[in-house]
Amino acid sequence: MIKVLFDLKKEYYFNSLYPLYRELAKDPNYDLWINIGKDQKRFLGIFLISEKGRIAARLEEEGYKLTDDTSGFDLVVCGDALKNPEKYGDVVRVHLDHGVGIKTLRIRNIVRQKDFRYNVFLEGQYWFDYIKSLNWEDKADFHITGIPKLDPFFWDGFYVNAALKKQMHLHPEKKTVLFAPSYRPSCITYIKERVVELIPKYNLIIKLHPYSWAGKYAPHSQHRFYEKLAA
Repeated sequence: MIKVLFDLKKEYYFNSLYPLYRELAKDPNYDLWINIGKDQKRFLGIFLISEKGRIAARLEEEGYKLTDDTSGFDLVVCGDALKNPEKYGDVVRVHLDHGVGIKTLRIRNIVRQKDFRYNVFLEGQYWFDYIKSLNWEDKADFHITGIPKLDPFFWDGFYVNAALKKQMHLHPEKKTVLFAPSYRPSCITYIKERVVELIPKYNLIIKLHPYSWAGKYAPHSQHRFYEKLAA
């Protein structure tokens, strides 16, 4: 049996790793485990509180197998370069990103780990061309596959438009606009409340980055501002 570890450093990585988990779970030859990181949020602007317990409780309730072990696996799947990669041993490393646009941090993190080889799955040709422009194409084994996180859009019955519209109280005759700003660099500072000008003509959904809520890498003001607008 092939033992696979999904390294969930951040809870929001789960959506990008889940399509692969789902496929492997169909094959009884794979033994799947999840390792959860601290995934901290800031409390009172000072204290960092780990969300690991909450995340673990949710995943266990949904039937996933959790472990604190990092060694003894044949394959490790991660959403970012592994922290302390030597702890994982001699293992196949698979990097699945969630789609970071023009940000290069994920690739730079992998390049820094000179003694550890990754299989990196890229969103598209433009990313590989950029990597080649930096002469990094030999720093990992790159595969152009698209983003697995988008796979659920093509799963029959996974999303039902009518049910989603009802659940989110969307006007059935209006088109819908999704405003999903990143936390840093962010357009929130420039757009601010102007986004609500769309409401008379469109359904407006505001989906903030998880870091906009946690307060560790971005101020809580990012989510509080839009919560006030929605009130």
